[in-house]
Amino acid sequence: MNNNGQVAYYSFQVQPAAPGVFMTLDGASNLVPYASGQRGQVLVAFITGEGEVTPWLMTGRTPTTSDVTKLPAPGMALSVSVGGVAAPLYFAGIPRGLVGVTQVNFTIPANAPLGKQPLVVTVGGVASPPVYLTVTQ
Repeated sequence: MNNNGQVAYYSFQVQPAAPGVFMTLDGASNLVPYASGQRGQVLVAFITGEGEVTPWLMTGRTPTTSDVTKLPAPGMALSVSVGGVAAPLYFAGIPRGLVGVTQVNFTIPANAPLGKQPLVVTVGGVASPPVYLTVTQ
């Protein structure tokens, strides 16, 4: 940056992915829109920082199709864990009408521990900070 002849710079490393999961800001860091669910239940999480998507989508744009098979999806491997247990995925992509947000549909594993558990999304080997999901029977 150059401000009237005074130059400043800052180096930083850019990662291909830096996932973050949308959560409540009340200090509890609960998953939104679902703070709890039962084992075997399909839930939705919203993330950002998933890196490049395929097909490519221009920055600041929303997909023009509602066909889920043609929605932009993360190009790197994506996984979800609940309480340290891998959760089956059903969908990961950018839905029409959202910008900068990826929807992830997952199932709470049948063997997920009960109670308040960390939910972590990993993209391309990079794990998100945990958010919390209360697992009920």
